[in-house]
Amino acid sequence: MTIKTYSAWTYGHTITDNNKFLEFEEAVSGVLIAELNVGSYSLSGYVSEIARAMNAASLNVTYTTILDRATRKVTINGTSTFSLLINSATTAPQSTYSLAGFNGADLTGSASYEGDSPSGSLFEPQFLLQDFVDFDIDQRANNVTVNETPSGIIEVIKYGDVNFMSCNITLQKNQSPDEPRSKGNIIKYSQTGYTDLLNFVRYAVTKAPIEFIPDLDNPNSFTKCLLESTPSERTGTGFRLRELYPQGLADWFETGTIVFRKIIG
Repeated sequence: MTIKTYSAWTYGHTITDNNKFLEFEEAVSGVLIAELNVGSYSLSGYVSEIARAMNAASLNVTYTTILDRATRKVTINGTSTFSLLINSATTAPQSTYSLAGFNGADLTGSASYEGDSPSGSLFEPQFLLQDFVDFDIDQRANNVTVNETPSGIIEVIKYGDVNFMSCNITLQKNQSPDEPRSKGNIIKYSQTGYTDLLNFVRYAVTKAPIEFIPDLDNPNSFTKCLLESTPSERTGTGFRLRELYPQGLADWFETGTIVFRKIIG
């Protein structure tokens, strides 16, 4: 099956000791330091974690975060005026501001601030996903045991169901500036197509949460997932990209059929 829309994944929201702080200032409380929990998040999970950390540090203001999925820009709102100490923070070398998309000078004098740039990364394949099987039609029991009682009754013990999506990301290439565009723009022209794929799968094999967007024209429809397996590594912790040289397509690459597991919650 081939999906008929161009798809994408958001990724890159991993918090370590090197990017876990968000320093801000309140009129009454003064300078405060929010500390995000170390770990990997989906884009939506990361945005929620910013609000949690700021509320945990705050004494007088309640904070909420809003994500514009069309731009991937984050807005931080407070119930009172506050300042974001993007550059002047004592914790600037370990700040999460860059990942959140706040890259300019300190922001002061308002109760709401929107980021300057998108949060995290977006991988947008150059071609429609091939061999596509959606989450809705691939469901398997989790940790299932089937027993037969002495009376012949079949008992099924399981811990919920798990849904999977599989696809082949193909026709990815770092195209030269003078390379002709494909007829009818079937393949999206990209000077970084292969590099983009490589960066994405390198992150995906860390088993961090990511978000799959089946239709880029509808970014509000997405599924949180993680990489389940690749053709070269059934645990999803490794990969080997395939060059399409046998098909006469030197320097074009694909993943082969890879599988993603839906994350609930």
